[in-house]
Amino acid sequence: MWVAGACAIAALAYAPLASPYVQGGDVGEFATLFAQGGVAHPPGYPLFTLILRAFSWIPARSAAHGAALVTAAIQVGAVAMLARACRSWGASAQGSALAALAYAMSGSAWGLATHAEVFALNALIAAAIADAAGPHARLTGWPRVVLLGLLAGLGLSHHTTILAMGPIGLVGVVRGFRETKDRARASAYALLAFAAGLAPYAYTLWRSHDPASGWVWGDPMRIGDLVRHARRTEYWELAATDGRGAVSFPAHLGAFAEHLTRDLVWLLLPIALAGVVVAIVKARRDRRMPWDAIALVASFTLAGPVFLFLLSRGIGNVPFSVLGVSGRIVERFYLLPLLLACVPLAWSFDVALGRIARARPVAIAVVAAAITLAGVVVARPRVVEDGRPIVETYLVDTLQSLPPHAVLVGTGDHRTFGFAYVQRVLGVRRDVIWIDASLARADWYRSRVRDEIFPIPLARDATALVEILAS
Repeated sequence: MWVAGACAIAALAYAPLASPYVQGGDVGEFATLFAQGGVAHPPGYPLFTLILRAFSWIPARSAAHGAALVTAAIQVGAVAMLARACRSWGASAQGSALAALAYAMSGSAWGLATHAEVFALNALIAAAIADAAGPHARLTGWPRVVLLGLLAGLGLSHHTTILAMGPIGLVGVVRGFRETKDRARASAYALLAFAAGLAPYAYTLWRSHDPASGWVWGDPMRIGDLVRHARRTEYWELAATDGRGAVSFPAHLGAFAEHLTRDLVWLLLPIALAGVVVAIVKARRDRRMPWDAIALVASFTLAGPVFLFLLSRGIGNVPFSVLGVSGRIVERFYLLPLLLACVPLAWSFDVALGRIARARPVAIAVVAAAITLAGVVVARPRVVEDGRPIVETYLVDTLQSLPPHAVLVGTGDHRTFGFAYVQRVLGVRRDVIWIDASLARADWYRSRVRDEIFPIPLARDATALVEILAS
């Protein structure tokens, strides 16, 4: 009942604010993929693309709205799976529901549930891995190992940051092997399940050969090209020349701590930290190693501080700042550590609620109401602001202001993916040609533009490309 209530609150929060407009970042690309299919930018996100295509029939105000509703449903699923994961790691149903509700009403989870983005699905898969790996998981023995293999493959078919779940997954695999005598069968089935989880990449391989029917990033692929795409090789090569400003690791860490604290409405983060301490103390009191707490902290550290350290140094030679557009990009990666922090939060809720057993139902209702109200007050205003039609209006107005058959040159994901959506899906000013100066450094993109209009030269930036075209 409590978990169902948390999911219902999440659904009621997300669905009305699912944006019918294309937003910045990758939203335009995924809204286009929802409507037409194709291949997303590296690593391709084939699992998310297939899910979007599978539900492209749902009634919606626009393709962007339909993709947002699918994302909202995925985030509600992540809330439910997080509650199950908390139960699997020893929390009660009530404590699990409160922790899942805290995640659901956070600014990160709510914001990333209202438009087409990849992070909600990443959270759902991560919560499923935690659920399968926990000491009280429903599946044990070789089925546990096989499920973890499948989830690992599905995770890598979606977002590579799922690798941060490695410590938790490893603990689950060790548990599974200890619970079964037929370890050879467990290993063989797990490898097959892992391969099955990677199967969505077959869609990327297939659709890459049909760029005319939808948005397709890159040339037609073979296996080697697919591996390069999945590793984001070309993406990092192109982004490395964009001149983004780096910032120090302490600044990244400070921004992360501030954002996580706000997501957990200030009081809940220290409560979550207390839950880790309680788990370690309890394990030591029982004279055993606190492997669960260690794995949880290790995955949180990989998803949070270690990943931020890599960002500050420059992943793929691309440095990231905590300011401006770059900062908004980085903020999306806070969702996974936020989800992991909610497991010890459930432990702490159980400790607190256990001390007021007589008034427990009333106390749970009061805490749930407080968490919901805090989310409405703290998170909702920013979600509403982000859902406004500013980007789509800019895209449409820009196209409408141009003369017939104009050639427009610029940069930015919100423009490249946004114009693709507005022109391909909404049918606005298809006569206008948009050229992304950053992508124009890629052979496949120059070839595609050449086939559509005329050859374009290799240039260092948009200004240089315009000067060359105008000369």
